[in-house]
Amino acid sequence: LGHTAIRYENFTRKQDLVFNYGMFRFHTPNFVMRFLMGKTDYQLGVGRYKDFEVEYAMRGSSVYQQTLNLTEDEKWELVRLLDENYHPANRIYRYNYFYDNCTTRARDKIEECLTGKLCFPACKEPFSYRDIIHLYTAGSEWSELGIDLCLGAAADVPIDERKQMFAPFFLLEYAKEATVH
Repeated sequence: LGHTAIRYENFTRKQDLVFNYGMFRFHTPNFVMRFLMGKTDYQLGVGRYKDFEVEYAMRGSSVYQQTLNLTEDEKWELVRLLDENYHPANRIYRYNYFYDNCTTRARDKIEECLTGKLCFPACKEPFSYRDIIHLYTAGSEWSELGIDLCLGAAADVPIDERKQMFAPFFLLEYAKEATVH
């Protein structure tokens, strides 16, 4: 389905960092079972953008960048919020595939830094969680079967645009037409 992180570039300070809400410890005891039971703790990690980009290139993954149209004050507020979230007491969170993941966390921090309200365009198609997952698992029947068995019937209910943004490419597309009021 992809991944979302926030890149922070400050040319004056020669900083090029990535704030990444998708960090976890795979070697945590019973990681897979905890993940399946919805008890996986993820954390915010901060690293150099160059390292992030190299890691993605090594696995053959693409990196897309979307520039945010923030005021100077909003940029500083976003950096403050991310720094605050990176404090050891704040950086770990209980990951939820649909409701609290790397994409929803990034979106929420961006919304939090704005002086106005971020308005996304209305839903273009009535997707369900399962519909969205199937868009990205097409051709991998065994993966789809495994995921389908875990999801249950609640994943078939149409969801609004905000809920669709659990998927990185959906947030990317909605953000292209978002406005601040």
